[in-house]
Amino acid sequence: MFAKAEATMRRIAMGAKHHMSRAYQQSRAFATKFNSGYEVFKRLHGALAPALKDIAPQAHKATKGVMQGYERTRAEVMGAHESAEKVVHSVKKAMPELGL
Repeated sequence: MFAKAEATMRRIAMGAKHHMSRAYQQSRAFATKFNSGYEVFKRLHGALAPALKDIAPQAHKATKGVMQGYERTRAEVMGAHESAEKVVHSVKKAMPELGL
């Protein structure tokens, strides 16, 4: 009886691991591509900043604000990512039988 329950729990854990791993991989791929696009925008903004300041100071101010917001958000996401990695490491260490 307990063997059947254990096998069921193992299947549930493996299914959850698979789905979470897949979601993480896809999210990371999206974030990497998004960040690459941001880096291109940042370089372009740096090259056009002097002209943008002269021609459209409001637009320059707005783009700087957007960039600062993105940098803040990226820092928060990376902090959450590092925290999650620590939790996963702790679970792996505490319960190696889960096979994470």
